Formats: sequence, C-alpha cells, structure tokens
Amino acid sequence: MVFEVGSYVAWGNGPEVNQITGWDDDPILRSQTIIEDCKPHQQRCTAVSDATVIVSFHCVLNLQQPVLVQRRFSYPDVRTVLFKEKPVSESFRRALPAVCLLASVLVNHAIAFAEETETAEESFSVVLLPDTQNYSEKYADTYVAQTLWIRQQAKTDNIKFVVHLGDIVQTSTKQPEWENADRAMRLLDGVVPYSMAPGNHDMVVKTRDSTLYNQYYSPERFADRPWYGGHMGDTNDNNFCFFEASGMKFMILNLEFAPRDETLEWAADVTQRYPDHRVIVATHCYMRPNQRDTGCATSYKIAGNSGEQIWQKLIRRQPNIFLVVSGHVLGVGLQTSTNDAGGKVLEMLTDYQGLPNGGDGWLRSLKFVPGENKIHVRTYSPLLSKDNKDAKETFSLDYEMTTVKTNAD
Repeated sequence: MVFEVGSYVAWGNGPEVNQITGWDDDPILRSQTIIEDCKPHQQRCTAVSDATVIVSFHCVLNLQQPVLVQRRFSYPDVRTVLFKEKPVSESFRRALPAVCLLASVLVNHAIAFAEETETAEESFSVVLLPDTQNYSEKYADTYVAQTLWIRQQAKTDNIKFVVHLGDIVQTSTKQPEWENADRAMRLLDGVVPYSMAPGNHDMVVKTRDSTLYNQYYSPERFADRPWYGGHMGDTNDNNFCFFEASGMKFMILNLEFAPRDETLEWAADVTQRYPDHRVIVATHCYMRPNQRDTGCATSYKIAGNSGEQIWQKLIRRQPNIFLVVSGHVLGVGLQTSTNDAGGKVLEMLTDYQGLPNGGDGWLRSLKFVPGENKIHVRTYSPLLSKDNKDAKETFSLDYEMTTVKTNAD
C-alpha cells in the first residue's frame, strides 16, 4: 500500500511506514540516500492553525541519527492525502479535531509569547561549523545531523548565518567525501545563508590546487544568492558574504588557508569598500589555544601568511573587523586584541576534530544580544543532544552593538 504525504511517498501497511523518500523540491529529502530505511518511532498529528495539520515521523537517519520529518497539509485533505488508498477510520476522524485543537491552543500561546518578547533590538545567532573532515570521511550522518539541527533551529534561534571554518573534507582528491559534505550543506539551501573557506585538507597544499572544492563550492553555486558578495579571481577560495540583523550590517570575509599577500591586499580592499559593515573574518588557520599561529605557511613550506602575519598585515589595520574565527588546531582559544584604531577585536579558535567519533558533532552558536551588548557563546552537539557547560565552551563576550562602527577619522 502507498500513502502519499505532501511530497514524500511512504511505503508500508497501515501506520507502519518502513521507508520514506522525497523529491527535488524538498531539501530535507532531496536525495534518497539522505533518509533510508526510515523506521518511525511515532506518527502523530498536531496543528498550527484551525486549517493546518502536521504529520510527523520520528525516523532514524541511516539507522543512526534520529530526525524529525514533517509535512503540512490542509485539514480537509487529511482523508485523501494521509491515507490516499484507505479511508480514515471513524474513530480516528472523530478524535482528530480534539487532538489538533489542544495542539493549536499550545502553539498559539507560544506565538503570542514570542510576539510579546520580540523587540526592535532582536537577538540573532551566527553558527560556526568547525573542521568537518572526519564526518565527510567516516561519519557522514553526523555532518547531516549538524546541518539538520541548524535548519530546525533557524527560526527559534534567529540564525542569520553559518560559517564553515575549513577542512570540509579529509582528502581533497576523494570525491565521495565531497559528496557527503555537499549532501549535508545543501540542507541549508534556501533556509540559512552559509559560507565556505578551504582548509589545508580541501586542497593539494603544495600547489594550492582546490579543484574539487571549487567543483562543489564554486562562485556559480552562490551567484544567485542575494547575500553572496563576490570572490577573488576565478575561484571561490576567497569570498565575502553579507547579512543584516537588528539594524546592523555584517560581512563575512572568507580567506584561503595561509592566505597569500595578494589575498590580504584583496581582503583589505573589500573591507574598505564597505566601511559601514561589521566584519567577521573566517580563515582556517589563525589562532592556537593560547596565541595566534605562527606556522600556517612555513609548516607546509608554501608561500603564505600565518595567523600572526594576518593580524599584522590585515586585521589590525581595518577598523571594521571585530571578530576572527578559525579552526585547524585541535582545541579552543580566545583572546581580545586592540586594533590600530583603538577598537576591540575578538579572536576565536574552535576545533573538535580530535574528539571521539570524529568530533562528536560539536559546533558553536554565537548569540548576539544588542540590548545587552553581549555575545553569548554556546557549544552544542546535535549528535549527543547536549551542551558543553565548561567555562571555555559556554561564556559571554562584551561587544558594543548600540552604535554603528565606522572608519576612524
């Protein structure tokens, strides 16, 4: 028997559904390889209004990761859509309005509460995805779990942007790893803007050959996105993106591994073209746990700049850069420096690749709260469904958002 639910097709008998696949218009179920052998733990209806019902399947993603799949449809269509080949039983039909009415009351209460607490200085979040190389190689479901969590939290956390910190894959020449990464990142398409920057594992370092990186994350992939600003040269190794939140303009400036002098000159020009934007610089190698890195390029015997050199040649000279984020080195680190204009620059290392299971799915969320002039840092694992409450992983930073940064006189 076949049950059609929105754009999925579910095979099974009665409510027992054994597999769900989807079509190209559903980014969650874009590929049959994303959700396979879907064993629902629960099937239920809820309501978000008097006319809308949601059917939810709690499934196992590739038999490892739980994931919630939902589809909305109008209440009059429940009979024909949910059980297309089998009429809804009389008892189910009688019970449905009562169940959905209760859900509707709860949801409407939550909406009213959210509207009451929303202010002009609305908080928003930026998520950091550090070093996913092990996931692309061995733990593809963990990568998918991370981006699914971001997708599901996009509205709740008001996620404005996702920044990948490089080392997307383990081996730059192995296409299956790029396919795993692409499958995960595409879950964010049309939901949350995101940027990529190549790490040393994303290229043949000696020659800086980033062919597969640019096959999957070329300028053409992002060209029609309104938040994509542009790139350097013919590749997307160096690029910049935008977002706006709470009346402020932000730029994400993504730089190649151990950026060359010409890259830093390009980056300086980009930041100077947008003096009214607050700039976050993302580059794979910059910080170590206790200081800036000094061997990004020399360790690999290539021409390029270390974290310390990036600071001296670019960061300290550009007054609108307020945050630098990086991975590459296992661990976390944080320091605050003062640029040439007297402004504060936050420098942050985030990398969990050496932990069990390739990193245990840990990622970071930076919650900007303009009313407090604070950034609240949260470290969370969708794989483990828990926060890391260690003082180095959960903390708050001072950051002034009540006035707009401009170039120094």
